[in-house]
Amino acid sequence: MTDFPTAIVLASTLGQSPGAIVLRGLSEEDRDRVAEDVAASHSGRTLHEYAGHLRRFVEWCDGRGLEPMPADPEAVALYLRHLADEGRTVSTLGVILAAISQAHLAAGLPSPREHAAFKLAWKGLRRRVGAAGGATPNRKAPVMALDVAAMVATQPDTLAGLRNRALLALGYAGAFRRSELVALEVSDVERVEGRGLRVTVRRSKTDQAGEGSTKAIPFGAGDACPVAALAAWLDAAGVVEGPLFRSITRWGQVSREGLTGRTVAQLVKDAAETIGRDPSRVSGHSLRAGFVTHALASGVSPADVVQTTKHRGMGMIMVYDRRRDVWTGSGL
Repeated sequence: MTDFPTAIVLASTLGQSPGAIVLRGLSEEDRDRVAEDVAASHSGRTLHEYAGHLRRFVEWCDGRGLEPMPADPEAVALYLRHLADEGRTVSTLGVILAAISQAHLAAGLPSPREHAAFKLAWKGLRRRVGAAGGATPNRKAPVMALDVAAMVATQPDTLAGLRNRALLALGYAGAFRRSELVALEVSDVERVEGRGLRVTVRRSKTDQAGEGSTKAIPFGAGDACPVAALAAWLDAAGVVEGPLFRSITRWGQVSREGLTGRTVAQLVKDAAETIGRDPSRVSGHSLRAGFVTHALASGVSPADVVQTTKHRGMGMIMVYDRRRDVWTGSGL
């Protein structure tokens, strides 16, 4: 199998040393340090995903006698066409292209995606896949404010139930990603008298550098009030430091370990099912999508919504808008 030397997939992914990145004039130790920082520019989850795509690209090239590094732009276009014919969506193809492109850049080589011929082929492929129905992402349904209130109301008065109430209420009120929820610690939450909660998000999908951001969580109504629900959970669980949301053992004891993103997704699905919603139609992201949808439908400006969601720009807000009524805002 042809080697694919690149720092972006780290040492263990393709059997290469992080020092494979070419930095002339530096010692082996200095090259390794720089390569580690290059690799740290992407999350572990992204690196793992990229590594898988790169391995499959290398195998495809080997089977056809093609060189994967540097790759011929037309070969990359042909590979993406091959995947599209197998049913891959435009979104997935974009991730695969990003993996190949980042690998080239990390190795100090020009990205195939910048080649003029590739750009034309990529544009045509996206149009063709889109015309065939492959461009529509499989977005999950939003969980709206009334849904959250109902989901919270169905949770039992147990440790797990109190935790679920707090997670659902806070997740919706702050439009949190599931990765942000599971990363929260007790020290990240501050009670502001008469106002609500000030929550510090130390790292998120759009903040890989870890600069951090702050979200203001106001008081809510009834059991779905995130401030009251969180206080009830922490008091009952006796949690004063460490992970904010934790697993509960089979013996009803609070674990020291925090939840995983997958657990949050399943929790939302289970809660949705208790109120008669199809669990296959929702995910952990449904809380965030529901917040945006409800806010926009209520007349809140995209600029104000971004203050809570912490998107980099207002363009992505409209992608998250899941309003069922297509006539909303049309003036008709």
